[in-house]
Amino acid sequence: MNEPDDEIGAAKSEMAAGHPDVALKHWRVLLAADPDNITALAGSGDCLMAMKEYTAAADVFGRAHDLRPEILPLLYALGTAEAAAGLTKQARDHLQAYLERDDDNPHAHKNLATVLTALGDHEAAKVHAGRAAELSPDLMSDVKKSGTTHTVVRKSPGDWQGLFDKGVAAIREGEFAHAHNFFQTLLVAQPNNNRAWECLGVSELGLGHAKKALKSLEMALKIEPDAIGALHHKAIALRALGRLDESVAACEALLLADPGNVYAHSVRGAIFLEAGKIPAAIPDLETAIAPNADQNYDIGNSRPALQGALAYAYRAMCRWDDDYINVRQAVVDVLSQPAGKAALMVISPFQVLPLGLDGNAQAEVARRASHKAASSIGTLPKIKKNLRSDMRLRIGYLSPDFCNHSVATALHGVIVNHDRHRFCVEGFSLGRTHDDMTKKFDQDFDDLHDLSNLSHGQAAAYIAGRDIDILIELAGHTKGARSEILAYKPAPVQISAIGYGAPVCADFIAWHLVDKHLVPEAARKYYDEKLVDMPHCALPVSSPLSVQTGASRADLGLPETGLLLANFGGSYKIDPFTFDAWMKILLVAPDARLALLDNTSLVNDRLCAEARNRGVDPDRLVFVPFLDRSRHLARYAHINLCLDTLIHNGGVTSTDALWQGAPVLTMRRDDLPDRMGPSLLQAANLSELIAENIDDYVRLAAELANDSDALTSLGRKVMLMRKTAPLFDIALYTRNLEDVVMDLWSKSVNTPYSQN
Repeated sequence: MNEPDDEIGAAKSEMAAGHPDVALKHWRVLLAADPDNITALAGSGDCLMAMKEYTAAADVFGRAHDLRPEILPLLYALGTAEAAAGLTKQARDHLQAYLERDDDNPHAHKNLATVLTALGDHEAAKVHAGRAAELSPDLMSDVKKSGTTHTVVRKSPGDWQGLFDKGVAAIREGEFAHAHNFFQTLLVAQPNNNRAWECLGVSELGLGHAKKALKSLEMALKIEPDAIGALHHKAIALRALGRLDESVAACEALLLADPGNVYAHSVRGAIFLEAGKIPAAIPDLETAIAPNADQNYDIGNSRPALQGALAYAYRAMCRWDDDYINVRQAVVDVLSQPAGKAALMVISPFQVLPLGLDGNAQAEVARRASHKAASSIGTLPKIKKNLRSDMRLRIGYLSPDFCNHSVATALHGVIVNHDRHRFCVEGFSLGRTHDDMTKKFDQDFDDLHDLSNLSHGQAAAYIAGRDIDILIELAGHTKGARSEILAYKPAPVQISAIGYGAPVCADFIAWHLVDKHLVPEAARKYYDEKLVDMPHCALPVSSPLSVQTGASRADLGLPETGLLLANFGGSYKIDPFTFDAWMKILLVAPDARLALLDNTSLVNDRLCAEARNRGVDPDRLVFVPFLDRSRHLARYAHINLCLDTLIHNGGVTSTDALWQGAPVLTMRRDDLPDRMGPSLLQAANLSELIAENIDDYVRLAAELANDSDALTSLGRKVMLMRKTAPLFDIALYTRNLEDVVMDLWSKSVNTPYSQN
């Protein structure tokens, strides 16, 4: 008697050779030994469909579905067989049940349309036929040519390994919608193929269906509990769902069984990095990019992506050693190569920003990320339109950061000041953090919608359903952004603004709101999107909601006496070029000390060592603790001069300082994009604080540090400018923004909105 694997192989071979009747005999041998063998039942149904014994096929698929109702492809196969057998009511019920769980299968929509037509429900049939044509334009035209009434995805099941390979190739190219179709098709015939379930889950992760992905991966693990790839991707799915503790636990379970597992290290390292646990992240990321690390079938954790993450982590720890230099060079090398397998050659553009790469590299990394987003999407799900109650222009703001975040700090005043007679203003939140600032946005938007649990396609359909005219995307390529949503083009006009000044380079973003100092003329060639200059500054400055008053230096963790220079930006923005300039300033300003945020003891010790190497007493570095925002802002009243970082400028960090009367010194770099420092100071009428080069930066700082009268006078000017300069006029910024978006709307529809 043949072994089960022999019977399966023989059945597949006969089916591939076009002998379904012979293949059926092999499947029945297996069923005689085990009547509940799902693979054999599915294979038998496949054969019976090919033999046009549709009623018998429906019986077989019905039994399989009863045994394993969680296997969605079996429900589709059952409905399809019933439709072919003329069991129209049963087919309708099963196909409708299937589409409630997966609305993106054009064949299921087409089959249901046929069944509904037979039942006389022509209106409903028209809806599903339209959806089928929308999902697969060629499908309905092929049906009209051939006269076929029922589409069976499994009608050519011969080379299942070839189908699997095509699906894997699609994943590697970032074409997740195509991959999803391949693996769904494969699972109809092979419902116990754990690798197919795993790859289906990977494709669902790529499409933003984290919940679906988790279910698919759990199916893979039900079949093979120790499947390393499925365990790894389950950890990724849990991470995508915000269940970080469970994701870390899943990684650690993998590492107990296999301490060198690069997949577990890559996911855990990424989670630690996102959570700010950078010392813990670095060993994981280093292991994950070891020479033997193979990142097949992965989402976002390919070697180039991990190299970018590790370079960013080193920068955040102020590690400027050979390890940093080598991994930074690896990032440069990747960006100089043809993109190739798009999904595996993408690096986070945000993580590249602090590395000091040139504009060409910044544009290339953005193009790859945007291309991956555009390549990965499927067809836009069904849109449920909300009827307008008025004819105001509808502006939507899309962001993961409607919480205590710098973007929210900048934006809030704009939302409050929008002219509600002309505009309906809605927020679309991608973030999972909900705090006091979220509550304020909930009050101040006309509506704030939580899209965090929706897939990319579902979120896009929801936005489209709100009938948004202009969608302003606030995150660019930063953490939490979901470019895939914009790739569906849910709004007729899509703009990048406020939260990201570097190139986006996406064909689904028409315009990028900048200003002539944020993006100097020489750097504009790095942007693929059209640039629109705001009149003064691209970044809004909203007044602080609260600032503690009357606190002493000691109360705020500052030295009680002496001249204080400061930079309260993130440690990842401190580069050796900038730090070298700061130490030169301290050497020629002997009474000054430099206040920095207290990160970890490792960062503090490293910066102290770097200061010592440059001849500066480490005691002149003051590491101040993190405080709540109200108390932190109070610190600036005691700061004599803020020193901007010179590669990755401060944004809201600098506006916080200026609002509280602390001058900020920055430097012009006309060859690079995203020069926030000069942009802010020009709009604050403080152009004298923009150095032309590094020597000028050191000279200006030293002159001010050694001239208390000049510093005092400058502080008074900053306070005066807060009352008169355009940077601080949030109502003016909002009117300018409204004029810009009205103009862009008019250009997009070729008619002024007032005439529309």
